[in-house]
Amino acid sequence: QTRKEAEEMPAERSLPSGDLGALRRVWSDCRRCPLYETRRSLVFGSGCPTARIMLVGGAPGEVDDDTGAPFVGPWGNMLGQLFSGAGVKRSDLYITHTVCCRPPDNRKPNLLEQKACRPRLLEQICTVDPDIILAAGPEAAKLLLGTRSFSITSDRGVPRSSVMEGREISYSTTIVPILHPEYLLRNPGMQKHGPIYKTVQDLYNAQQTVERLWKLRSQNGQGTTDR
Repeated sequence: QTRKEAEEMPAERSLPSGDLGALRRVWSDCRRCPLYETRRSLVFGSGCPTARIMLVGGAPGEVDDDTGAPFVGPWGNMLGQLFSGAGVKRSDLYITHTVCCRPPDNRKPNLLEQKACRPRLLEQICTVDPDIILAAGPEAAKLLLGTRSFSITSDRGVPRSSVMEGREISYSTTIVPILHPEYLLRNPGMQKHGPIYKTVQDLYNAQQTVERLWKLRSQNGQGTTDR
């Protein structure tokens, strides 16, 4: 990738706020990092454009790369089980990743790749404007919380305030780290206090937090008709 190519790629606030379709078109041929050379698809994201809850994973997996959709295949099946157990509808969420392109051999995305894709992620977050962001796995949690010192197994489920800064964007939100479906597939167990049980509880608690927030807003006369 040349300096000229990087400079020609979309920057933050490159389109009117609130238009995910336009944002997808802007980033459809992204070449900001070398991952574009090996991708089959650019996995932009999908779901409810006005979701109260947004889920952000680390990077697309193999099936995601094949289909162009986030969290499908075994990861998606596990996510469906979690949502069902927590009483959450996938169609009510917006789902994406910290990077849009699958790293070779399903490795974790590195900092340079995440940095290159961060303007797109921040624009997506600002456009959807969720009340809570679920950070699935350590890569997503570290990026969204702005820290490299984080243990997903011990710090999962705890809501944390975060301010995400860009060149033209500042966005305050609540991040709830959760275990990644890939981890849960490698560490199954529905027994009480097991990883799947804990993740279902984290999702349920996030849903209840959002419901309480919107009831409070309704009582204060702020209304919820735009959702």
